Amino acid sequence: MVVGAAQLLAERGLQGTSFAEVNELAGARALGFLERRVGSSALEATEYFLYLWHEVLSRSGFQTGCAVLAVTVATEGAVALSRAEQNWEPLDLVAEQLIDEVKRLATASHAE
Repeated sequence: MVVGAAQLLAERGLQGTSFAEVNELAGARALGFLERRVGSSALEATEYFLYLWHEVLSRSGFQTGCAVLAVTVATEGAVALSRAEQNWEPLDLVAEQLIDEVKRLATASHAE
């Protein structure tokens, strides 16, 4: 997903790239990954997946991460807290922070 997003952003810029397009490209790549692993054991597929992340981190000097993971971890933690506390405050706070960050990134890309 990261590679696909980077390619689309490089070609079209932030405003010219939709999340749906990134998901579509990532889905096609994930499907290709799965198809190459047809017949592999769960252990082999897991080892290959971890190898790919090792390569991504190595090639990027540990700078590349997974935006989906970051959002998921933040959101899941907020959902867990909201459920435990039986109120919306944790989820609303994380949602506000995520939205603010997206707006900041969009504004920064316009400045370039």
